[in-house]
This record gives sequence, C-alpha cells and structure tokens, in this order.
Amino acid sequence: MRKQECCLEMSLESGLHKLSGLNKLRELNIAAMEVRVGVKEVQWMVEHWPRLQIIYGLAENNHDGEKAAQWLRKHCPRIQLLRLYGTQ
Repeated sequence: MRKQECCLEMSLESGLHKLSGLNKLRELNIAAMEVRVGVKEVQWMVEHWPRLQIIYGLAENNHDGEKAAQWLRKHCPRIQLLRLYGTQ
C-alpha cells in the first residue's frame, strides 16, 4: 500500500463547490496528489473557474481523471492538460 502524503478531495460530493470563489484561478496543480476528479468535476470547474488555463496531473493516477481529461480535450480544448514535466 502506498503511503498517502498529499491529498485533496476534489469531488463535488466532498464540497468542491466551496471553492467557487476562486473564479480568477488560472492554474490547478494536482500532480502529486491523490484526487478524485471526474467528468462532473471538470464540468463544474469550467463553469465556475472561467479563467482556468492549465491543469497539471489530471489523468496521472486514476481512470476517472483520464475520462475527465478526454472530456476537456473534446469540449474545452483551451485548457491545457500537463504533467509537471511535459504534456499529457
């Protein structure tokens, strides 16, 4: 079992909506964290964080993140999906 050092619960069920005030957010870095971000979460981010330009690490650790990345590539290609050391 991998040791959990950095985590950030980013699901709508956990209260992601409480971060809606970050409407000037341009970059989101979740690369070194265990997160639960799926399609409905990135849809929420697109709606509530209109200046979001880059997400680091979205599809690195889980299947839901990869589905979310695919949705963003198709529906919101202006948002870059990057790893800390290159593109996804």
